[in-house]
Amino acid sequence: MTGKAAVSGPSFRNVARQPRILEGARAGAWLLEEFLGEGGSGFVYRASNTALGTIAAVKVLRPAAAGSEAVGKALSRGVRGLAAMSHPNVVRIHDLGRIELADGGSWYISMDLVRGQPIDEWSRSLTGDSVLAMRMQVALDCARGLEAAHGCRFIDETGFEVAGVLHGDLKPANVLVRDEGHPVLVDFMIADVQRLVSPPQGASHRKRGATEDFGTPGYMAPEQSELGVVTPRSDVFGLGMTLFHLFCPSASDPFQEWTRDAFPPGLTTVLFSMIEENPSRRPQTAAEVVRALSTVART
Repeated sequence: MTGKAAVSGPSFRNVARQPRILEGARAGAWLLEEFLGEGGSGFVYRASNTALGTIAAVKVLRPAAAGSEAVGKALSRGVRGLAAMSHPNVVRIHDLGRIELADGGSWYISMDLVRGQPIDEWSRSLTGDSVLAMRMQVALDCARGLEAAHGCRFIDETGFEVAGVLHGDLKPANVLVRDEGHPVLVDFMIADVQRLVSPPQGASHRKRGATEDFGTPGYMAPEQSELGVVTPRSDVFGLGMTLFHLFCPSASDPFQEWTRDAFPPGLTTVLFSMIEENPSRRPQTAAEVVRALSTVART
């Protein structure tokens, strides 16, 4: 599952300024061919495995905690979980490895290259009489993907069976929808890494306004933004916020827009329950969300 990659030449400091300088370098069996984008956790490249003739997305993580054994274990656990499952709405992981540059090392993760649009952008492009039905189907598929991730079972690095992989940062940018209306949840596990780089520090943490370390402001449940607590119920909250942007993709304030449009009452009940401030009042599992959305879709 894991491998080592020796990449000589540029430093991580230079990569941060000019990510394209890694194009043509190798990360394990992967040739980094094209820089695709940058996020809070690292740099993403389209890559090819010349021996197998396969294409993937390779994320090279920022080396903030490269020397931390705990980061390696967190990554390994998440990769094992996602690699052990096969679900059409969850990105498929290929491998995890170390990458060494001139000024140190970090980790890379290779995964399926998902060609799609963020869920809100995809939703804005819809036209015709079946828009609501298409959005409902995508919402259901997202919930099914989250249910599969939370329920997967795998053997961790110590040989024990473990249940479930949390996402920790559900938002429109982390749900890519392919042209045929097929959503895929991406960017799992990064909350684990960020937590190890900058552990939550209670009230002092909140005063520093550093909640970005544990997710994305506007999509985090209160217990996640204030305390760094990530659970299945906080993932339900993040999915609920994301789905509001699916159904109201052009609104700067989807909640205000919601009151103007004629959405099915059952859908309103489900989505607002998902973003309850009190986690005990939300659906307790993604499976509950799937059942509730399925009921709405049938009416």
